[in-house]
Amino acid sequence: MQTLVHPPQRWLSKGATLLMLLALLLLSATTVSAFTADLAAAPPGVISTVPIVPAAPATEVCSNITTPTTWTLAGSPYVVCPIYVNSGVTLTIEAGVVVKLQQSNSLISVGGALVARGTAEQPIIFTSYQDDSAAGDTNGDSAATVPAPGDWNMLLYNTGARGALEHVIVRYGGSAYGHNVQINTPDVTVADSTFAYAREEGIYFEGAVPPLLARNQFINNGASAVWMAMYSATALTLEGNQATGNAINGFVVNTAVNGPVTWDGDAAFPFVAYGLGVNASGQFTLTPGTVVKSYNADTTIRVYGRLHAPGTAAQPIVFTALKDDSAGGDTDNNGRAAPQPGDWNALTFEGASNGSVLDHVEVRYAGHSWGYGLLVGTPNILITNATFAHNQDKGIFFDGAMPPLLANNSFIGNTGPAARLSMYSATSFTLAGNQASGNGVNGFVVNTAVNGNVTWDGDPALPFVVDSLGVARGAVFTLSPGDIFKSSGPHIGVAGTLLARGTAEAPIYFTSLRDDNIGGDTNGDGSATSPAAGDWNNLRFEYAAPVSGNMLEHAVVRYGGKGWHENIYVANTDLTLRHVASTDANGAGLSMNAATVYVYSSKFMTNHVGVWVGGASNVMVTRSQFASNRDFGVQNYSSPNEVDARHNWWGHSSGPHHPTSNPAGQGDNVTDGVRYDPWLPEAGGEQLLVVPRTGGDNGPVTLTLYAPRPLPATGLGVRLVRAGQPDIAGEIGAVDPVNMIVQATFDLTGQPHESWDVVLAYPDGFTARSPQGFAVVAATLPNVQVELMGRDALRAGRAGVFTLVARNIGNVDSSGALVYLSGLPPDAEVAVDARFVITPTDVGTLPLPPVNRTATETVAALWFNRLAPEVISQLTVTITAPTQQDFTARIDVFSGGAPIAPPPAGATREAAIDAVDKPALNQIWNAMALGPLSNTWITHGATSLATGRSCETAANARAGDVRAMRGGAGSALAGWKVGVVENGLHFVTIVQSPHTGAFYLVDNYVHFPLVLPVYVRNPTETNPAKWVFELKNEAYWKLAILPFNFLYFGSYRPSEASEWQATPPPAGGCCTTPSATRTRPVTVVAARDPNEKIGPVGFGQDHAISSQTGLNYAIYFENVMTATAPAQTVVITDWLDATHYDLTTFALGAVMVGGQVVAVPPAELTDYAATVDLRPGRNLLLGIEAWLNTATQVATWRFTSLDPATGLPTDDPLAGFLPPNVNAPEGEGAVFFTVAPHPGLAAGVTLANQATIVFDENEPLATNEWRNLLDTAAPTSQVAALPPTQASATFTVTWGGSDAGSGIDHYALYVAADGGAFTPWLLSTPLTAAQFYAPGPGVYAFASIATDRAGNVEATAPAVEATTEVISDVVGAAGVYLPWVIK
Repeated sequence: MQTLVHPPQRWLSKGATLLMLLALLLLSATTVSAFTADLAAAPPGVISTVPIVPAAPATEVCSNITTPTTWTLAGSPYVVCPIYVNSGVTLTIEAGVVVKLQQSNSLISVGGALVARGTAEQPIIFTSYQDDSAAGDTNGDSAATVPAPGDWNMLLYNTGARGALEHVIVRYGGSAYGHNVQINTPDVTVADSTFAYAREEGIYFEGAVPPLLARNQFINNGASAVWMAMYSATALTLEGNQATGNAINGFVVNTAVNGPVTWDGDAAFPFVAYGLGVNASGQFTLTPGTVVKSYNADTTIRVYGRLHAPGTAAQPIVFTALKDDSAGGDTDNNGRAAPQPGDWNALTFEGASNGSVLDHVEVRYAGHSWGYGLLVGTPNILITNATFAHNQDKGIFFDGAMPPLLANNSFIGNTGPAARLSMYSATSFTLAGNQASGNGVNGFVVNTAVNGNVTWDGDPALPFVVDSLGVARGAVFTLSPGDIFKSSGPHIGVAGTLLARGTAEAPIYFTSLRDDNIGGDTNGDGSATSPAAGDWNNLRFEYAAPVSGNMLEHAVVRYGGKGWHENIYVANTDLTLRHVASTDANGAGLSMNAATVYVYSSKFMTNHVGVWVGGASNVMVTRSQFASNRDFGVQNYSSPNEVDARHNWWGHSSGPHHPTSNPAGQGDNVTDGVRYDPWLPEAGGEQLLVVPRTGGDNGPVTLTLYAPRPLPATGLGVRLVRAGQPDIAGEIGAVDPVNMIVQATFDLTGQPHESWDVVLAYPDGFTARSPQGFAVVAATLPNVQVELMGRDALRAGRAGVFTLVARNIGNVDSSGALVYLSGLPPDAEVAVDARFVITPTDVGTLPLPPVNRTATETVAALWFNRLAPEVISQLTVTITAPTQQDFTARIDVFSGGAPIAPPPAGATREAAIDAVDKPALNQIWNAMALGPLSNTWITHGATSLATGRSCETAANARAGDVRAMRGGAGSALAGWKVGVVENGLHFVTIVQSPHTGAFYLVDNYVHFPLVLPVYVRNPTETNPAKWVFELKNEAYWKLAILPFNFLYFGSYRPSEASEWQATPPPAGGCCTTPSATRTRPVTVVAARDPNEKIGPVGFGQDHAISSQTGLNYAIYFENVMTATAPAQTVVITDWLDATHYDLTTFALGAVMVGGQVVAVPPAELTDYAATVDLRPGRNLLLGIEAWLNTATQVATWRFTSLDPATGLPTDDPLAGFLPPNVNAPEGEGAVFFTVAPHPGLAAGVTLANQATIVFDENEPLATNEWRNLLDTAAPTSQVAALPPTQASATFTVTWGGSDAGSGIDHYALYVAADGGAFTPWLLSTPLTAAQFYAPGPGVYAFASIATDRAGNVEATAPAVEATTEVISDVVGAAGVYLPWVIK
């Protein structure tokens, strides 16, 4: 049997056809006996032994068929010379007829029609003249000759011919061109037939293929069962075909897909790709069960357009090696050779390829040249339920792009990593349900940088393996619970923000590549290696803004310290660790330099140093565990600030070891500069932790209690206990069941200076105790310090988050702090937590606006509530600067004193302002805010004072600070009294209504006025000269909302109750000054709306595309993290201008919610509805509707939250399908669709598209406008001139081209011999020169066709551009030129 050693690219050229017609004319005068003598002289080729049967009388046909003719069973067998069936003429062959081709150049060439329809019982046979098994010993030589491949030429259906080959047997052909049958037309039915013993192919399709090839058998052909060579592929179905004993038992293809094409393959009869590609305009669909095998190691299947490969679990679509007998059988017919990684090159998605689907697809044994089975260079591809196995190096290589979802895929036995991502700027994506085993690296290798807001939702079974990973300054990188990162050395650098929030059930891991205990055997070496300290570098937080909000929560970091000697390093930024385990470092578990770090409930074990502190760092570590750290638990190396490391377990009940302060401690060592007392006597014990440890004796003090076990929401009790003293009962405040924290307030006024046990009682009878855990001491006044924290940069038009951090460093509760946030742009939008905004409802029309605007700035007034000692309170402020204008944010802090005790019995609570009082109050307010109260200021004794709003002048200061105002008769102010007073912060005004006697506070000295009713406490016997005014507020007694302490009217004279006497001004003057001021410059940068429209990337800054490009669009929407409720309804609309878009091509794509694909409408659908069950995650159904209204040219998507019980829209105001995007991508969604440009658009037209999104009842949000420039200009190319003759059969061909638009992407090269038709030489090549190997003498013509990056193709058919004649005498057997070999 012949072995195929070269790709048989052949055709019957036009020159060969002319020679054949000339031969037919000569043969008309030749006798059959002469043919017989010639054939007898040829050396025999024994293929098989056939029985000799008596010969039936034969009918000889050596003339062309010029009229409709039927070959009948009665005339069988027919002995045929070379003949031609004229155009317009039909040759019909009856069932059972035997046709014998008489000599090696005998053929039936069809220009009209050849219809050969046999039956299963009576097939029509086309065979060799030497074949005695059919119609007997026709050549009359008994057993002297036997049939052999190549005994005759072929059946040839020329272009334009038609016919049928049904129930036929064709064998022993291929003398000149190698195949039994050549078909150059699609109008031929080929079914239920057998093609056997050809010298090479059973059938050769050139330039065309019938749409169906069904139930045929291909047996013992010398090359492939079928070979197809076409410039542009067409639809094809293979059904029930079988191939055995051929050199290639499959359907070899050499073609390109340029439009919508579907191939319905046959699992038992695989396609074999010699040359196969999908151009930018191509839409290639494969059906379930299709098998595509490689022709050789250089086979690459390139996709520049769209490949839709939706297999099924039972019928996957397989791309594999020729040697792979497990799919499509023994295609290479060797029965022994096993496939190997690298047997072929790759399946690639490049250029503007988009909208492709690989579902239940297998790619295996690839990677020969480039080291991957699949190359993905576009994000617009869906890869699910696929298998990537036994590829050389990588299963998948994501080069510069990553699709949003990679789900339920298997990576098996690849010699390198399961997958690798390499891109300049990372994007968000989800890995879900993937599996990896037997690979060189059973993980997802990443080499990228995070430059924006990016979320990765990883897969515990497919860990991330760090090759290079960094977070740029200003970027936010969010990880998801269960994510695993492994490294063999490289660190993860964070200059922006890293949010790694795992859960107790699904922590986030950062560990060694050798760590098989999590994420499996990622390095693929079984148990050969084990993890060790220093296997990789570290998590490195540096070069970021001073406050970046970095967070590690429920995370594990281990085996680091390879180069920089720690697991986690923080410098010049902030980091919060909660429930983090940092262990087994080759150095410190955590080290820092000039950083702000908060650590809660974390573990530092088996490191050299648990926590290393350098520079001017601020660090607090509490409720954490230190054990078995070899050098120190905490080492304050160089920080001037004391490390707060109280309430931790140090590995022993005796506490940490310090040579002077705790020499008996047997736990981990600590250095100077570490505050470690008190400590936990046991790890995870039942002891209650108390902050602060001391409190002042003149008012309420709030303690923060860290409980040893989970807290109930209600039923708790708390008290201070000391032998010989009555218990001091406390009031339970805020309860945090998740973190087991509760606040309790005690009134310590007059309590003895002693140590007390703190006892927390649970409703089930359990008590947690802190023995001697709290002491009452002398009071120090409250001192509230407030810091302004936030990023240095803010995106214009997008909300940025700033934080005000307040801390009371006194030892009694502070009533709070008044904070004015100013310096913001005048058009800025400011949103704050409603708990910190003064919006009194009991003052009628005079509430304090939370935000005040002037011509130059925006100012927000904020209140911190009661502040307990040593407790940090945070206020989040969201600022949106609409324009790109830098600003300096400023805070002025007015720190209050101790909270006012509840009013005594008999105190008068003033009523709300009534209608009579409102005009007067408004007039007072306006006058004080806008100008002086002229002629109204007097003192006792009728001495006139200079007018003015405050005591800013020396005259006012000398005159005193208390003034009275009486309105003139008949005015709105008649009878009103006004006094200017101070409360220890600044000066305010008290007014008294003559109608009700009620008092009101008017504060107009800061940024804008505030009017509130106040309580009045009458003068007491202990201080008869003082009236105390206390602020009235519904929630005051629990929240102490306002920071004012005592409000004095000066000395009160009972004998002169109608007037007020001046008192000396306070020391230092009377002008208003804040207790603290902070500023922060903010740079406003360009914004990117989270609601975004993305379209075809195209090429260049104009996103150039061709008119043949299908436009794939994505619309992203987000419920921002500052939202207060989930979105219940989202409506997206997109207007598609019918003059620019062909609406008949519109097709809906996938729908994503929460980072997951929740719906995939059937292909080409324009109207779709579905209901998605969101349970158990959310107790909702999600109704999805999508449609295109061609009349209005509007595409619409509607999302509706449905009640599962009724199926109707939910009436729960707190329920919705899209929550605030706190843990991205939970609050994100996207819809996809495809549409083509309108045909006939001129070059240079810009396709602009924008969507509108409506959340619930909110105003519509417009996305960005996506623009694509239409590039319709085709490129040009030219094969360079060749010498007239070539003395060698090997010579170099060069070519080149130009394109004024997107640039040339690749070339296709064609060759023709002796004036024949062109056939492909090189497809999809970026080269501009190559060696050509001619098979023998002849004239060879070359042509090139260029394709630009937008997908424009130079021409539809090749034309001669350069010719040369090979004069070498290399010829083949029997004077037939061998087909050329392209190497």
